Amino acid sequence: MFRSEGLRIKVIVAATALLAASVATLVMWESRPADAAFLGDNGMITFTRDPEPDINGNVNNEIYVMDAEGQHETRLTNNGPVFDNNPTFAPNGTRIAFDSFRDANDNIYMMDASDTDLDGNGDNLKRLTKKTADDEEPAFSPSGTKIAFTSNRADPSGDNFEIYVMKAKPEGRRNRPKNLTKNAAYDAEASFSPDGTKIVFTSERQDSDGDIYVMNSDGTGVTRLTSNEAFDADANFSPAGDQIVFRSGRVAGDPSEVFVMDAVDADHNGEGDNMTNISNYSTANDAFPAFSPDGTKIVFRSNRTTGPGVVNLEEDYEVFVVNANDGSALVQLTNNADPDARPDWGPLP
Repeated sequence: MFRSEGLRIKVIVAATALLAASVATLVMWESRPADAAFLGDNGMITFTRDPEPDINGNVNNEIYVMDAEGQHETRLTNNGPVFDNNPTFAPNGTRIAFDSFRDANDNIYMMDASDTDLDGNGDNLKRLTKKTADDEEPAFSPSGTKIAFTSNRADPSGDNFEIYVMKAKPEGRRNRPKNLTKNAAYDAEASFSPDGTKIVFTSERQDSDGDIYVMNSDGTGVTRLTSNEAFDADANFSPAGDQIVFRSGRVAGDPSEVFVMDAVDADHNGEGDNMTNISNYSTANDAFPAFSPDGTKIVFRSNRTTGPGVVNLEEDYEVFVVNANDGSALVQLTNNADPDARPDWGPLP
């Protein structure tokens, strides 16, 4: 499985031991998606900040927004020693969905992408899922009326996670999530195509290292897009729908890089066409990529610095932006003592 970061979230009392885990394990198994950019002008960027544990081992991952230049940061969650995670913008750029462990298990929440009352929390907070299972990794449909997410609700005591879809409203008798994958293997990290007809996701259904797949939005027509022995994850569509960005450790000796490939496998070889290494920084751990709404940029997190060949400490992650076509014009957006990660770029409202 590749859910150790989710386990780290839940087992707060073991935070110190987990921080001592090897970097190789973190690189291989950490995984959380950044969701599809919705076409439009470039708006705010949401991301997570993960302060170091306190003397009691408590952690407090929170969600922030900032502008496209890395300025005007606003904190949107302030929830004590639990993780708020995986923020993703709605297609109108005004709302953010995320998952939170504030209910003793992960559930999906939605809030405004603003804090008008300045209380350190997003306005109009709503809890969307209400099971005792773990519901994680939300992703809006292009219409904003549906949310896909990952859940083990079919097997709450195990790790058989599936991809579900529901209306972007609180779960209830008239809004029951539908299981799209119904597969014995681990399926996760769903993200809609811009036209809403496809979903890209990560799965272990054919081997245990994790690969990128696409399916129709009703769960039919599953097609494999990567078949590398390395771990491929964090996939999402470009605003035009013709490309997919993802991260992979397929470069020998490289922790993780950001790649772009075509959204179809025209030659049917099980590997995405026209694959390009965008981050191309062999000593850094680059992950959680997302396109900008205008399709010209890719935002991601990395432990590199802006200097050539320099890597920060293992957990010193920051948010960066590069040109989507060739990885040029690197800009560092955050510079914080605590790790910043999981960026998603919303359209201008």
